[in-house]
Amino acid sequence: MGGEIYTQALVRGRFLKRTGGVVALSELIELTGPAPTDLPAWQAQWARDVALPPTKAPAPSDW
Repeated sequence: MGGEIYTQALVRGRFLKRTGGVVALSELIELTGPAPTDLPAWQAQWARDVALPPTKAPAPSDW
């Protein structure tokens, strides 16, 4: 309380469009602001290790 940080989380996700494909990074940055550039080395390495290749999302008719 009183402004103390009790926990932090690092979340990685992929945002998909209903019409297929992924939401462009530029669209996310416009809404959320840029990604932090001061990640600890282990977090930056983890992000690289778990990165998914670009893909086209299934069409809503395939759900």
